[in-house]
Amino acid sequence: MAGPFDDRFRFAHLGLTDRAVTGGVKITSDVSEILDLQVVAGFYDARGRLLGQDRFTYHVDESHDHGGDAGGSHTAVHQDFRIAVPRALRDESVAAGVGVTVLVNE
Repeated sequence: MAGPFDDRFRFAHLGLTDRAVTGGVKITSDVSEILDLQVVAGFYDARGRLLGQDRFTYHVDESHDHGGDAGGSHTAVHQDFRIAVPRALRDESVAAGVGVTVLVNE
């Protein structure tokens, strides 16, 4: 099912181990700094039952200069994430669903 941000990003290098879901979010709608990002992962057992979830949250460092000076200010158009599989779910979790619930970029 399409979500509200589907045309603004794509996932990169997604992976799942018994310890974590990892990957990246790449902005595709424009080239602008990521200000806020929240990625949620749902963890599932072999029968497809949702066992639980956790999330990754990124907030830009507000002390960072957002100007476009010639000194090379950083423009984050890609953000890696890691979401740990909750310890209690590690033995049963065999799959994960990942989505972006918050994306704010300039």
